[in-house]
Amino acid sequence: MTAGLLGAGLGQEWLGSYGRSVQDAPLLNALAENLLRPVPEPLTPPSPDEAGQARSRFLDELDAAGIGTGLLLPDRREARVVSRGTLMAGNWSAYRTRLTTVDGQNLFLIRGVRRVETGDDVHDVPGAEAPADIENRSPVQPRLQGAYLPVTDIGRVNEALTALGMTTSRRGKDWVSYENLVIRQWYRKERATDVPGAQLRVAIPDVLAAWKRLRGMGFDGAVQRDGGAFWLQIDPYLIVSVNNAEPPAG
Repeated sequence: MTAGLLGAGLGQEWLGSYGRSVQDAPLLNALAENLLRPVPEPLTPPSPDEAGQARSRFLDELDAAGIGTGLLLPDRREARVVSRGTLMAGNWSAYRTRLTTVDGQNLFLIRGVRRVETGDDVHDVPGAEAPADIENRSPVQPRLQGAYLPVTDIGRVNEALTALGMTTSRRGKDWVSYENLVIRQWYRKERATDVPGAQLRVAIPDVLAAWKRLRGMGFDGAVQRDGGAFWLQIDPYLIVSVNNAEPPAG
């Protein structure tokens, strides 16, 4: 609820690039995109009897499911059991099952709560975990969520990358995102000597036209490979190397 209120009042700027690292980020992005698409036909809600039958069927299958078992959720989405274990809290215990849906949501279901005579510490006694081959079938795969580069003039860098045909996917007050690459404004007045320079490699179809366009914008650099590539210093911290989509020599 808090996130919804902040988003309604401030848009994306309050969260910035951290939005990619929240739990179930792929699902949230897909839901947001689907809200912009018209629904071809309104969905017919199930009757109370149908909903009860679907819920009972799911709970029976959940109790009997093992690690890696596929399940059909009451909302008709497919999911897979990732792990099962016992959760202890004081004198209470319960069984916890983790499911991962095909659209990227992680569900933690707690059932069988009962009172037992145990210690007061809260701990999780893990059950079996899904084997690696099953775990890797989850839509949430290990991936690079973002690379962050500081620059002294984010507006100037954005102009250069836009001239190369790159489009921003998100932007905030002091940052611009190109998919998983985030360019962030560096606020120190003097250049920091401990921040290493970075190089971006960009492949475009018309290298010569891009070279003329960027040189006309006042960027310094040099042509390479008989006009098939060039490099430019678009910021004290950032060099961009441009080629015509051919693999680099050597």
